[in-house]
Amino acid sequence: MRALAVTVAALAISALAWAAPGSEADGASALAARSQIPAELRSAYAAGRGIPLADVGALRPGSLRVAAISSSGARWALAAFLPRRSAGPRAWGFQGGRGHGAFTKPRGSAWRLVSFGGRVACVAGLPASVREAWRLGPASHCAEERASAAAAHAAARRHGRASIPERVAAIALSQVGVQGTPVAHDFSLDCNPYTPLVGPTTPNSDGCGYDSSFGVQDENETWCADFVKWIWERGGVTGDLDTINAAAVSFYGWGRDQGEQMPINPTDPEVGDAVVFFPPGPISANGAADHVGIVTALHADGTVDMVNGDFLDPKTGKIGVEFDTDLDLATWAPKIWGKGEQWVFVSPPRTEARPAPTITSLSGPSRAVASTASGFRAQAVQPGGSIVRYVWSFGDGGSAIGAGVTHVFRNPGWQTVTVTATSNLGTVRSRHLSVLVVSGSAAVANTPEGAAFYTTQPVRQQLFGLSAAGRLTAQESTTGGEWSVRELPGTPSVGSAVTALNYADSSYRMTQHLYFRDARGALAETSGHGKNWRTAVIGGRLAASSPIVAALTDAGTGLIPHVLALSSSGRLIEAVRRGSGWSIHTLPGEPAPDTSLAAAVVVRRSAVQMHVLYLDRQGRLRDDVLVGDRWRRRSVTGSPPPAPSSSLAAASRSPYRPVLPSR
Repeated sequence: MRALAVTVAALAISALAWAAPGSEADGASALAARSQIPAELRSAYAAGRGIPLADVGALRPGSLRVAAISSSGARWALAAFLPRRSAGPRAWGFQGGRGHGAFTKPRGSAWRLVSFGGRVACVAGLPASVREAWRLGPASHCAEERASAAAAHAAARRHGRASIPERVAAIALSQVGVQGTPVAHDFSLDCNPYTPLVGPTTPNSDGCGYDSSFGVQDENETWCADFVKWIWERGGVTGDLDTINAAAVSFYGWGRDQGEQMPINPTDPEVGDAVVFFPPGPISANGAADHVGIVTALHADGTVDMVNGDFLDPKTGKIGVEFDTDLDLATWAPKIWGKGEQWVFVSPPRTEARPAPTITSLSGPSRAVASTASGFRAQAVQPGGSIVRYVWSFGDGGSAIGAGVTHVFRNPGWQTVTVTATSNLGTVRSRHLSVLVVSGSAAVANTPEGAAFYTTQPVRQQLFGLSAAGRLTAQESTTGGEWSVRELPGTPSVGSAVTALNYADSSYRMTQHLYFRDARGALAETSGHGKNWRTAVIGGRLAASSPIVAALTDAGTGLIPHVLALSSSGRLIEAVRRGSGWSIHTLPGEPAPDTSLAAAVVVRRSAVQMHVLYLDRQGRLRDDVLVGDRWRRRSVTGSPPPAPSSSLAAASRSPYRPVLPSR
């Protein structure tokens, strides 16, 4: 047979065309075809796949190759297409290399798709001369690979859905661009929604805001591993996921437990693989890893696309979920982390895993009161097995084990409660609910320090009051540390009462708000955290010996601070902050001149009520109740009232526990 003369033009999007030695075509004719071929191949790819043309997006940069056989006039091409954003779940069909296609165009005919997915070297019907011109190497093992790919495609068609690796890749791609609340610019504060979704037992949410897209309170923790774990769980991985935690190295331990080989610096990734990066030196499950990401696509030149969570984008200076394309890991890894950086691939199951447990019910309060025990309960079932463990995470560093548990939230604000059910088969399932915690005031505040890796210690405790010199002070200690005294700004009047609310303000940081009577007799506030404090006058004129109480309630959209005191005329007044301003109201009733005040917050059927107790001028114990925006006055009956000048105190009991649907 006469040898075929082959003309090759490698047409990368950003590269010049070139011709193989001895070709009969020149560069000009190759360049002229550049603007026409991608559109024609896009139509051929959609028609050959049987998918809407509108689902096929842009040509992947650098993926286009073209060859012409001069003796027959036939042309061949390789190209890879990206899905359009509008493709939605149908974008799964582009993963696992299936966005790659091989095309042919006989003389006088249109382009048609002859193969898609799999290794380029194994394209069915690809002439040996074209294979040689593209330097694809021999077609060894191609028959086995084509049979495997055909079986996988047939299985996907039978089940009407993508494989686990394809689902993993598609879900990872759907998260590109997600950032935390607030958006982080360095790793000193690393808020994210994925940590509460997978329920590790040690994070805290101090400094983080509520993420309405996920319905969770973001938590402060390095989160590349939490992100990949969430993607795997959503993609259908069920076995032994409870052994994966916030440390990237835990994926290596998971793979070892599954019997995976995981050689160092391999060159044969698969879509859906977790790529774990290690510093130079020995690799072990007890060591440390730098990062873990997800492979979302493979390319003929050996490069990969990856989705990386908890990555700093140098262009925007923001931390989020990043899409990195055409990566040569041998050069990319040392560029990111340093010379000698290593990696391994950890593969999720390639076939459908055992079904995960189903959490049939999850109960707990949608509103809770700080310093008061709240009850939570879950029930799950496992097809063909049984549930052996329930692990709870409460978003504030607390955890518990058991189907029914109680928890005392320290501080107010949104908290995400996550339960993970584990079966005797090693399968797991996590669900969560969000709880808004309200609270009354106290002279003591307990605040977790902002540590962005797998810890809740130390906890800073502060006791507020007046010094012997009449200055506003905070006595501070961290867990296991000594006490120190700090003076705070503000000029309290002699003998002023001091109370505090500890809640996150617009900075998302847990902030102490102190309320007192200032030297001019007005209600004042000093607020801050760390070294940043400020003082502002709220208003009104207070009685010289006025008690002061405060509480946080909920108007359906968040926390609202209320401060109550006695005015200089002896009336009960309320200061309410909404947004950035305070308003002051005089409440009905006639408190006794020397009465104390007590305040408590109660949750009844998910509704928050604020109770203020005091003695009136007739010596009766009053309980004024705030429901919504309306105060209701009532007397406490059934027991003798306290003696005049008695100190009053109030506390909440366990809130109502509705049953909530599993999420």
